[in-house]
Amino acid sequence: MNIRLDNDKQWRYQWITNNGISVIGYAWHKGKLLQNEMLSAIFKDIRTAEDFSAILQDTDGHFSVIVETPDYCFAAVDRMRTFPLFITTENGKTTITNALQYNGLWNAEAIVAFQKIYCTPGNITLLQACLQLQAGEYAEVRQSDGSFQIREYSIAGNSNLAPDTDRLRQLEVRMVQRIVEYANGRTIVLPLSGGYDARYLLCLLKTQGVADILCFTYGKADSYEVETARKVTQQLDIPWHFVEYNNELLDVFFTETWQYYSDGNHHYTSLPHEQDFFALYELRHKNILPENAIVINGFCQDVWAGSMLTAPEHQDFRKHIAQKFDYRLPKDITCNTTQEYEKWLQQNRLSKFIVNAVHAYTFFGMDFYLPFWEKEWMHYWQSLPLKERLYQQYYKTYVFSNYFEPLKTAFHKPAFDESAAPHPLKQWLKENLPQSWVQAIQRKKQQQTATDSNNTLYLYRAILDKMQFPPATPDFRINNIHALYFLEKLQEKTQL
Repeated sequence: MNIRLDNDKQWRYQWITNNGISVIGYAWHKGKLLQNEMLSAIFKDIRTAEDFSAILQDTDGHFSVIVETPDYCFAAVDRMRTFPLFITTENGKTTITNALQYNGLWNAEAIVAFQKIYCTPGNITLLQACLQLQAGEYAEVRQSDGSFQIREYSIAGNSNLAPDTDRLRQLEVRMVQRIVEYANGRTIVLPLSGGYDARYLLCLLKTQGVADILCFTYGKADSYEVETARKVTQQLDIPWHFVEYNNELLDVFFTETWQYYSDGNHHYTSLPHEQDFFALYELRHKNILPENAIVINGFCQDVWAGSMLTAPEHQDFRKHIAQKFDYRLPKDITCNTTQEYEKWLQQNRLSKFIVNAVHAYTFFGMDFYLPFWEKEWMHYWQSLPLKERLYQQYYKTYVFSNYFEPLKTAFHKPAFDESAAPHPLKQWLKENLPQSWVQAIQRKKQQQTATDSNNTLYLYRAILDKMQFPPATPDFRINNIHALYFLEKLQEKTQL
């Protein structure tokens, strides 16, 4: 049994070890914000898996932890898998590590999935004999022989609970209090699009008196995202910067700067998310971002509010995943209920691809906090009845009537980007047309410059031109071509 921790590419956060306990990040436990030695102290009396799980269930935040006892070693990641941990086996030896090393053994199943969902599913990685802990999981490793088990500690909340505005207001107040406590006087930087999640977060901060805020928006100058963000920040009197995603800036993707970030961010499990990277690169280059700022992001509130759900008559989740991601779940994965489907999303695409993108902030010297991933906040939204969450009906009604309209920021998204019930004919065609026809229609849609807010068509074609083995039929989905290009380059690099 061995533990190997590498701080080389953690960028801002570092693992610290005291008395057999290693921690990284920060967390709230019983209402107290804990970091470093104070965080490790809550695990000092751990002796059993039950002890470990009980503390994890009562801990919220961005952290990972490893605890050594005479008989066992316990390791866990948070509910977002902010700081990944892995278990490797080689020559009969088990190792817990935060940094996988190429072992020459590619995992074919993981490679296929990676191209579709931009991460490796379940506990597997791109390398054989190397497993990962998923969001909300911990490992129990026996010291004597290295045998181990991986278990879940994150417990889902109740379901079908009626909306409770008083409870939601309490959660909003606590959320902002935590943001202010952790920011501790630092400037709060908020990426603002034309959508609702970051706007909701900005309105919460504004109405509760938080003043030191800076927003930025990126993309094409004529996109609705930019125009909406400009109007919102003007109305709320918030400093705002726009970063135009022109061809020259997007070419940073082919520089050593991007490659260094990508090498430290993929972990052999995740496609590095490029979307925010270019804006951060430009803002840092122009010295616009304050030193020691903290980024507060609206990641995934739309998902908790119901954006990824389907109507009851269409709730064949395996089929839904196949249609949405062009990926077929392995037969041993249970996905028959809304709760199981959301668990799959949270432990795979959301944590390994979306949340993994926060390390772009640390790469450029900033801190981060994802308030919409607080345990009780997630449970509130996921416990609402399906009729309230479908097409985000309750969420949109709530934020518009309680925040956007009173603050005069009630700007709706255009129809092509709005979550709404699909036309019955469109739904029928999607489910019954041959898949090749559906894909052809989607390719045509992806090439429409009017909906290309971030100039990704340019980047898609630039990546395509540089590939040794480009796809026979380009689909013009930026993450799809990025995944293929990433795997091609990674395999080239490891074969040198």
